[in-house]
Amino acid sequence: MKILITGSSGGIGFAAAEELVRLGHSVLLTGRKQETLSASAGRLNSLAFCGDLSKTESVNRLYEFCNEQDFIPEAVVHTVGGTVNNDRHPLNTGTLEESMRLNLYSAAELNNLLIPLMQQNSGGRIIHISSQAAKDGNASPAYAIAKGALNIYIRNSARFYAQDNIMICGIMPGILDHKGSAWHQKSTENPKKYEERKSRQPLGRFLKPQDISGLIGFLATDRSMAYTGTIFDINGGE
Repeated sequence: MKILITGSSGGIGFAAAEELVRLGHSVLLTGRKQETLSASAGRLNSLAFCGDLSKTESVNRLYEFCNEQDFIPEAVVHTVGGTVNNDRHPLNTGTLEESMRLNLYSAAELNNLLIPLMQQNSGGRIIHISSQAAKDGNASPAYAIAKGALNIYIRNSARFYAQDNIMICGIMPGILDHKGSAWHQKSTENPKKYEERKSRQPLGRFLKPQDISGLIGFLATDRSMAYTGTIFDINGGE
């Protein structure tokens, strides 16, 4: 299968790409930093597209790139997302708009371009990485709101596109600790808070991208439609 993974130069996106390549599939990586992206793509001998997918023009260029490279994705894994600057109360609507673009709009725009191709090919699979914050709101406000909206988008879209054999689902990971993640930064910026929160994890640690990548690999390549509309709560027992 040909599988597009956004935000995949590192973290959960790259772990998913590694898993899918291990399973024998072709992947297309995306990222914003050319040097990091090129190194990651080199490790997997894969195609790569550099661009900021929170911008509509980059989404359009990615679609053009897929066509130019004859890489029409049979599955898409959306891992682009995160917290934007000044994400705090009182919440500025400009900050909220920026967070929505990063965590929801960019994925929706890309889906709008790729779903017609999936319809022509009689099906496809779309996996969105959401967050526990969508459920409990325990995060920066704009981030939590955007991830909550993403979950509704997943459920609503899944119902509509099920008739086209397009499986759309989501994954809500618990706290992920990897280079570049918010909690990895906290390990040095606020080690007391980091250790206190880690001590409350049933596993005795935070989740790693590899704890999620196997599920992503399965969902992206399995043929069942039974998972459509499902948002998997993967929290290590917390």
